[in-house]
Amino acid sequence: DSFGNGEVLTHFQDSLDQILSKVDRLVGPPSSSSGDVPSTPTVAHNGEVLSALEKLSEQQSHLAQRIVAKLANRIAEELDLLRFQQIMHETLTTELDRREAEAADKREAPPLDVSLPPDDSNDDVQMMELDLAEEPPPEAFSSNEDWSRAVWGDGLVDSNAFAPYLETLNRGLLNGDRGIGNLAGQLLIFRQAPPEAKPQLLKDIGEAYYRTQIDSDQPNRPFERALIEWLQTDCDNAGLPNTIEVVHIGERFDKSRHTSTTRGGVEVSEVFGWIVLTEGGRVYTRASVAAQ
Repeated sequence: DSFGNGEVLTHFQDSLDQILSKVDRLVGPPSSSSGDVPSTPTVAHNGEVLSALEKLSEQQSHLAQRIVAKLANRIAEELDLLRFQQIMHETLTTELDRREAEAADKREAPPLDVSLPPDDSNDDVQMMELDLAEEPPPEAFSSNEDWSRAVWGDGLVDSNAFAPYLETLNRGLLNGDRGIGNLAGQLLIFRQAPPEAKPQLLKDIGEAYYRTQIDSDQPNRPFERALIEWLQTDCDNAGLPNTIEVVHIGERFDKSRHTSTTRGGVEVSEVFGWIVLTEGGRVYTRASVAAQ
């Protein structure tokens, strides 16, 4: 864990220096026990040398494994982030293109033929032209509502509990708020995902929501309730048995339902995600929490 600040390397170097010093002492010129006749290295001495060298080899191997593991984890994290950003960009682009095409179709629709047939019963009466007002063009796609629907989806935009937060969400998204951007991306992926992939995504959406802290200062968290209601409806429509259970601060920590970011603890002190359940109320994914 301390590899990042060099403590592991320092510790290893100290251990290496101690072992090499011991090896030099063991294999160096032995002291004479009688005059100029050198003493022969004993079996015990040879055993100590071999033991020291084996220990050195083990520590080198252990350090190499730690370095490789650290690098692998960092590469995986970077790849996951790049993949997430790519999926989010592709999904949002597809949704925007679809809605823009729908708006273009409405604009290009041919006008209705509203002319009246001639009145053959009276040849002296000329045709009357109708002064019909032109239908106003459909609202431009770049409107706030269309943009909101492309990002958040019709179900959430039409929710009375979710709608009051749209301005805050959109402003945060445009200003580069990472928490809101992550939530928007997770919801875009969820809406485009096949049914079998959605249960696992519920955990990711819950953790993304808690990172936004968007309604953390409000009782009953109306934004969270609206989000869960929409997710639950989507799961029901897809025939999925999964449900979402909210964790509350002060609950007793249960390792079968919670995963703690802290060491020890018997009571939930902070919540970072939801419990996702499946058939029979069995735990599908645990909620990330802090315990004390």
